[in-house]
Amino acid sequence: MSSINFSKSGWALAAACVIFCAGCSTYRQPAPPRAPVPDKNLRLAVLPIVNMSGKAAPLKELRLALIQRVLRTGGRVLEDDGLERFMARHRVRYTGGIDTATAQALKDEAGIDAVLVTSLERYVDAGLPAIALTSRLVSTDNMLPRILWMESCSLAGDDSPGLLGLGLISDIGRLREKAIDRLARPLAGFLSGQAAGGPGRGEWRFHPRLAYYSRFMVPGRKYRVAVAPFFNMSPTSEADEIVALQFIGQMFKSGVFDIIDPGVVREKLLKARVIMREGVSASDEDVLFNTMDADLILTGKVLNYDDAGGGAGPGVEFNVMVFERKSKKAIWASWSGNHGADGVFFFDWGWVNTAGALTSRMAKTVVRDMLSLGSIKDARQLQENTVTTGTWAFMQKAFPTGW
Repeated sequence: MSSINFSKSGWALAAACVIFCAGCSTYRQPAPPRAPVPDKNLRLAVLPIVNMSGKAAPLKELRLALIQRVLRTGGRVLEDDGLERFMARHRVRYTGGIDTATAQALKDEAGIDAVLVTSLERYVDAGLPAIALTSRLVSTDNMLPRILWMESCSLAGDDSPGLLGLGLISDIGRLREKAIDRLARPLAGFLSGQAAGGPGRGEWRFHPRLAYYSRFMVPGRKYRVAVAPFFNMSPTSEADEIVALQFIGQMFKSGVFDIIDPGVVREKLLKARVIMREGVSASDEDVLFNTMDADLILTGKVLNYDDAGGGAGPGVEFNVMVFERKSKKAIWASWSGNHGADGVFFFDWGWVNTAGALTSRMAKTVVRDMLSLGSIKDARQLQENTVTTGTWAFMQKAFPTGW
């Protein structure tokens, strides 16, 4: 892989040029297809929450609060006794996803149409509290479980301190209620028949530092994507899964990608006895492409995931690569690295307090850049719209023939 080094002054000049161009650019990203309207009569199974926070947390209380909000909207949920008997009968221990056999059994034996999978990614109940949750609704489709809805939230007690700190939240109970509400409201809307929301706009300050792109996208086509496990090089033990989930959520919201549930990916890799030590090999690609009929594979490495904060706020750094089935080559590769204080100049406006929220914004911008460049038809148009990836012009010099 080629590489290039820039001095601090060079990077500062590049950043200044990007900021200036961002305000002048008239390029508009293509609108994603509208998400399908769901069936209003879905019967759900709510799996036990997966704890990725590394700390003790009230998982049962969080799950119960989520179930109560779903029931309040008229949703139908499998009773806990029925779910426990099913999990014992089928020896279901992993609740971070749903595989094909379990999905089929839930549909045949309990009449379940979709499964709600939730992970707790951060939980701090001392001092200023913090909480991060991600939920997704996965179908029990006969052929291959797929994601129907997905949302995440990452909150801290000092997200909105307001004048004289009147907006500070020091009670973890209040913050938990706020987080559950952030998930339950869009879920209730989806279950009531509303179309899922779009991905929103990316932010210039979270563009990849370097990127490589090979045009492949066909307008109007939907691509089936398998997200392979990320390789974790950060000190945070679950950072690989947290970053992967953020990319799954942002790609799903784009409306262009049909995401295979991570539980299915895990199932196929276990059956093929595939162990990914430092990334996806050629044989790993064959397993993922052929067993799931995937068009694309997304994977990457988490280089840093620091939620402790500091003078520059939380820090996140990762590499992402996308492989295409036909050529078996990388058609997207990028490196992103940001802190919560990036682009903050006045009165802490725009400061990002949690690594989860920072990762979400970075992943959103990467996906939006990927889709924007997919609509570019020729080199001249590419040159005119280099601002869409921030340092694209530098990437062309650094990686003239790709990765």
